Amino acid sequence: LVLSSIAKTNRLLILHEANITGGVGSEISAYINENGFELLDAPIKRVASIDTPVPFSAAIENEVYLPMSRLENSIIETINY
Repeated sequence: LVLSSIAKTNRLLILHEANITGGVGSEISAYINENGFELLDAPIKRVASIDTPVPFSAAIENEVYLPMSRLENSIIETINY
């Protein structure tokens, strides 16, 4: 499914809640690099939780787990690459 989508758009942006390092997005990225690299016209972009301990403040927790502030810029960068 992911490969067929990349074949249409030639781009991939992965958004997930896990940490950026070692998260599920890393595995998806590795799979695409091994099996669909030739389909890509831009680097794979990952938007995920930052690599940090879980904060106790709800406001800070939202910035760690819901990277909405980074999502828009990542989408624009991927489209315009």
